[in-house]
Amino acid sequence: VVTMKSSGAAPTDATVSAAIAQFTSYLAPETNSITTTEIKALAEQSPIAGLLKGAKSYLATSNPASTNGCPAQRYVVLVTDGLPTEDLSSHAWPPLGSEPGDRYGVTATFNGDGSLDTTNDQALTDAIAQLQALYSAGVKTYIIGLGAGVETAANPEAAATLKAMAIAGGTGDYFPATSPADLTNDMQVIL
Repeated sequence: VVTMKSSGAAPTDATVSAAIAQFTSYLAPETNSITTTEIKALAEQSPIAGLLKGAKSYLATSNPASTNGCPAQRYVVLVTDGLPTEDLSSHAWPPLGSEPGDRYGVTATFNGDGSLDTTNDQALTDAIAQLQALYSAGVKTYIIGLGAGVETAANPEAAATLKAMAIAGGTGDYFPATSPADLTNDMQVIL
């Protein structure tokens, strides 16, 4: 979890850049060094529902004051390079659109507006439920899909899933980021 920094009541390029700079070291290409700060792939499941449940719990008990005089705006920014693959019972699910997902018969259908219609994927069901719970509590969730694996052309099921997650989170669509510049631009729009 990276603590958010305000861009101020009247954001400028400099204050937005300073807010985004907090993430820069975490987004560097992965190395094998344990002393560097970039995000490391753990080769584990993606417990997105559990992460969102934790965010809701945290935001229910903590409402940090604004540092810029504006009312505090509570929201979650989920940056992910994958789809929900662990449900709230800690069971593993293969991601939609993947070869293992296809072999295990993991499916989802989506409504015309992009929201989730049906799925047999409990990890996705749990993530959608947690996004809806956050939104019902007044907390929007912005979804950033990071990397080629969640790009519409490369994996339409992943793109549809991230869109459904963004809809459940109250933000309408996910932000694709297939490069560091895309991620910076997406963060500037959100922040």
